[in-house]
Amino acid sequence: MVDGRPVSGFEIQQTLHGYGEGHRLLAGSVSLPPRDMRTMLILSDSSGGGAKLPIDGYLTGYPLAESAKYVLARTWPAPEMKRPGCVWTHSLVIDFADVTSLSSASTVLRLFVRPDPATRESYERPLRVAGLTPPDSGRLNTDVADGLLGALYGSPGSKIVGGLDAGLNEDMVLRVWMQQWPRLRRSFRFCTFTASDRSTQSDSFDLQLVPNASSIPRLRGANLVTPGETTRAPELDPLVKDLLHPDVEGLRQFLRECGVEVSEGRGAMRPLCTVFAFVRGRATDAGAALTALDVLDRSRAVTARRSVVGRVAQEIETADKAGFLMVVDEVRSELELDDLLAARVGAELWRREPASFVAALAESDSLSRATSAALMRIDASELMRGIALHPETAPAIAKRREDLLTAEGFWTIPGIDVARTIGSCGDRSENLIASLISSSVSVLPSTVEQFEGRKIIRALEQVGSFSGRNRAEPWLQMLQKHTQDLVDALRSRELKFAPAISQLAHSVDPGDVYCDDRGDPWYDALSGMKGELTAEEDIQLAAFLLARALGRQSSDPAALMRLSLRKVHSALAVGEMPSAGWRMLRNELPLVMPWQEWDRCGRVRSAVGAKFVDRNLNVVDFVDLVEDPELWRQVAADTLHVWGGWKYLKQVQRRLEAEGTSDAGGRKSLALRSIL
Repeated sequence: MVDGRPVSGFEIQQTLHGYGEGHRLLAGSVSLPPRDMRTMLILSDSSGGGAKLPIDGYLTGYPLAESAKYVLARTWPAPEMKRPGCVWTHSLVIDFADVTSLSSASTVLRLFVRPDPATRESYERPLRVAGLTPPDSGRLNTDVADGLLGALYGSPGSKIVGGLDAGLNEDMVLRVWMQQWPRLRRSFRFCTFTASDRSTQSDSFDLQLVPNASSIPRLRGANLVTPGETTRAPELDPLVKDLLHPDVEGLRQFLRECGVEVSEGRGAMRPLCTVFAFVRGRATDAGAALTALDVLDRSRAVTARRSVVGRVAQEIETADKAGFLMVVDEVRSELELDDLLAARVGAELWRREPASFVAALAESDSLSRATSAALMRIDASELMRGIALHPETAPAIAKRREDLLTAEGFWTIPGIDVARTIGSCGDRSENLIASLISSSVSVLPSTVEQFEGRKIIRALEQVGSFSGRNRAEPWLQMLQKHTQDLVDALRSRELKFAPAISQLAHSVDPGDVYCDDRGDPWYDALSGMKGELTAEEDIQLAAFLLARALGRQSSDPAALMRLSLRKVHSALAVGEMPSAGWRMLRNELPLVMPWQEWDRCGRVRSAVGAKFVDRNLNVVDFVDLVEDPELWRQVAADTLHVWGGWKYLKQVQRRLEAEGTSDAGGRKSLALRSIL
């Protein structure tokens, strides 16, 4: 398989060069452009230059760029020819695409045949490769290989020349060639035996082997490097291991996938190996991998770059700034990460750059999806930490994480635009209102107007008793527009917050709210009332309750009078009754002569007594009307002058004298005896 595709075989063209009135093409199965034919003619001639050629011949590999083919040629000495120095060269002409499919040179090496003058016509037909040979592996002088690889890829702009006497050989060269990614393999020029530099001005050989390393300094040409001259490059260690055990660690597949996107030739091998080591976890220096990407031109080396990004993303919380920003850029450009990893990247973007995180949320790309996923996972405390650094992000974050609106401490973060944050969200619940009230945050009337009256009431009921009056004031003012909601809350026995009850008392008449079979809702509200009232509100509410008790609507007037009479009487006595409170009371008091109007306390006492008598209220309630013995005596005295008052008071007296009646010190009994 090559790149996931099965290779069933392919054709290879061939040529034969040798002596015939000079060195020339003797036979061939292919016709090539003149320039390529001339290149083959030159490179098929002897490279010995007077040196004794190996009896088994030597290999030369080089591309024919114009024809998009690669030539692998074997040259043998031809001592049978009359002219000294003659050679036979059998050249295999392979399409670039088929060179890419090779995993071992052995696949084509077996096709070489030393010519026989009687069988030249066999070179006129294409050859067929039926199948591929696995990569060559096994024994190898790793020190020599290490030096060769270091020279090839450590000095990518130089011509590498090594001695056969230094341990270099044909097998090692072919293994190195097969290790390369397709583009580099197709451009690689090598010769396994030469006595001189075979490079031309336009075509430089990458690797040449000479019989003796000592002869290298005498070779013509410049820019020659020997394996022993280069400094060892540790990043190339995976290459040496791969020569022994091809692709066991996935290096060749990695080079194949990444090499197609780079154009640096041999110069790309070291950075690619650096990237490979980092991606596979054999190196931890992300900075070195990023530097390697810059050498490769990261804008083109997409596969290598994304491999690095994937590894950095796995440890995104500890990535340096450069690595982190690269991951973010890749995610933005549609890099596919699994949901959990994408969410981690998004969470780290929030931790480092909250403003950028919010900007990404507004987009419609992969980074937006990553940040959206992260936003659902990030702990509320971490979100609030970021918002504290960048308060302007609050509306966008709260819009997607409305749980923050009720999180403790959210509204006290300095700099939050409360109106914008609330306006960006759909939450209008009582829990949100309760959170706002508890935080004492300043709220504009326009913001308060966005909430329903019933929810404001429930929020006040939820936290009102634990909040200062100033916290609830804006919301209480809004309730002036929601009288019906207050009434409904009263009827449903939900209204308990004292300032809200006071607000309702300001908004309705004492007799407006009807009673049901559960009793008077005003009494229920007052019995469980929580929160504080101002002194004026307290008196005003007491006047309201007493006026209701004296009216016809309440089903439990005695209870309301018990809650309100003392406060009303005291306020009237010292002139502290608000005018609005007196107007409500006066409407429920019996008419008197003009000269009697001055005695407001007396009129109230008489009205209370008349209520007990006229409605024949339970005498026990009269006994318990007030704890103050003197005020009780005054009420009883005024009740005596009401039509039927004497008879009612006699019932009260009998109750007081009955066993079990509460009358501390018997003062009420004594007062009643003196009155009657």
